[in-house]
Amino acid sequence: LELRQTQVEYNSLTVEQKCQRSRESINWLQVRIDYLPIHKICSNTNTILDQLQPPIHNNIDFTQHQTDELDMTALHLLCLNPKATLEMFKLLSNTFPQSATMQARMVTNVDWAQTNLNVTDEMVTPIKLWLKTKGIPYNINDFDEQGRLLLVTAFKQGLEWHDLNIIKNIQFPDSDFFAVRNETSKLYPFMQAATIDGRTKLETVYHLALYDPKSISESSFETERSRRKRARNV
Repeated sequence: LELRQTQVEYNSLTVEQKCQRSRESINWLQVRIDYLPIHKICSNTNTILDQLQPPIHNNIDFTQHQTDELDMTALHLLCLNPKATLEMFKLLSNTFPQSATMQARMVTNVDWAQTNLNVTDEMVTPIKLWLKTKGIPYNINDFDEQGRLLLVTAFKQGLEWHDLNIIKNIQFPDSDFFAVRNETSKLYPFMQAATIDGRTKLETVYHLALYDPKSISESSFETERSRRKRARNV
């Protein structure tokens, strides 16, 4: 309702008033995180890992748990940063893993129709912002109930090992994400990746298999056991 009221108000402005409002909005976007040091560092494309470590350790009970005026956590802003590294995601997510499922409101489309402004917005988790930054499309069925990206979706998009590692560290920094069987297919991740229509690179399947070598031996044992069972039934 508040968004619709804002649109009605905006549509009644003159062109000059609209330009002034735009300048004010841009300035607000730039200063809204001035009082949040970790947010500010995460949004800076020149930030390196050594600059991120001290403020996180010094403000772990303060800034790290805060959101800005758009309800974005520091992890949201890091996911919008095209220069963010795997090590940065790992550090931030391990410090505050709850941020992976926190949602912020983001304008996803602005449509001008006969000088009127129509705005579409979306509630987004950090991983959704990372996907948008990478230009990777998604739909509602690509996520679990907590808003985490499903691994099979990443495989279908043909994402490489480096990107899969970033996804893991955004969503499950302390888990064996690449060693857990799919509940439906009962396949290990390396097996799932190998069955996705040739989209997954061999290098990615290789790294997934090496991540948990035990899964290879277990899969081989189960295959041999099934073969012998079928042979006895012949």
